[in-house]
Amino acid sequence: MENLFKPPEPLVLDGNVAENWKRFSQKFDIFSTATDLESKSEDKKVAVFLNLIGDEGLELFNSFSFENGDEKNICQKEGQNFDNFLTELRKAIKTTQYKDHDDMIRDRIVMGILDKVIQERLLREPKLTLEKAVDVCRATESSKSQSKILRNESQVDAVQKNSDQENNKKPCNFCGYKHGKSGKCPAYGKTCAKCQGRNHFAAVCRKKEVRPERNNKTKEKKVHEVEACSCKVNTEDDDTSDEYFVDGIQSIGSVKANLCWKQEIS
Repeated sequence: MENLFKPPEPLVLDGNVAENWKRFSQKFDIFSTATDLESKSEDKKVAVFLNLIGDEGLELFNSFSFENGDEKNICQKEGQNFDNFLTELRKAIKTTQYKDHDDMIRDRIVMGILDKVIQERLLREPKLTLEKAVDVCRATESSKSQSKILRNESQVDAVQKNSDQENNKKPCNFCGYKHGKSGKCPAYGKTCAKCQGRNHFAAVCRKKEVRPERNNKTKEKKVHEVEACSCKVNTEDDDTSDEYFVDGIQSIGSVKANLCWKQEIS
């Protein structure tokens, strides 16, 4: 039954290796499902994989070194820089019985590096050494870190520039606020509550308020409340003896009143 399914073509390590590996891995997964390979033992799955990967893939596989122990499970953690990852590998592999530590560290860097772009670049190296792997990882990490700093600085500069431009704007003559083009003025199309004019707010209205004139005729004069006192004045005349009464005025307080003067003559 298994012979009815077409196995994937061998892995090609020329050209776009990453794309070639992606295509081979997809075809191998399809083949494994179709032939029920997942239910088989781990040894059989590895044997089938190495049989289908081809000569170039098998040669690459043979260049890796594997040891039984925790060191084979060490991978770079999220947020861990490369130098810390390298130090962790050196400490773990130092306790193993493997003679060539450099080759083992190199292999674990390739297998455990978190950045897949770096991993693909390391896989493309025909004669990868530990020194070369370390240089590539450090240079790429440094380049990405510097690029991130430059992007952040550019964003800060852009925000600062926009802030400076906003602060340098003069208040609009029509609304009193700071804004860009006149077409964005919030007063456009509005009616002034002060003069009933268009396209401006009352806060910046330039028309003077017209105050109604007071009618002098309606003004009431303030006069003093008076208290009258009478006194008699005698006039000497040969023919007549008349008495005149003249009113006197004494200030009492301040009231609003219409003045009226009375004189009694007898």
